Amino acid sequence: MKSFKGPFTAVWLILLAGAMGSVRAAEGVPADQEVVVTATAEPACEGKSPEESRQSAREAEQSGAHRRAAECYRVAGDHSRANRAMLRVAEGSAAAAKRNASTAASTAKAQMKRVREALR
Repeated sequence: MKSFKGPFTAVWLILLAGAMGSVRAAEGVPADQEVVVTATAEPACEGKSPEESRQSAREAEQSGAHRRAAECYRVAGDHSRANRAMLRVAEGSAAAAKRNASTAASTAKAQMKRVREALR
């Protein structure tokens, strides 16, 4: 098996040093400046009648809140519409994941270019 030394080792050391710097920077935040986020999720349409749930689901769909719409359709007993709303949620998630992967790839390419230039 071939050993990868030289530029590859240098790249890994540079990336590791950068990661350690990020960790140390995060550790240096005073406790009174830390940001703590707490999220609670209440069921969107629990306790509503089927007709009220359908109306809430339609309003949620129009505003783009497809996950809430799916939950309201489920409470109303309209499972096919609930499934369609969840598909819209999945489509949005897949598109966001694709954008994130593209951005990450571009960032990695740019970073490798800077590393290669630094090692010259």
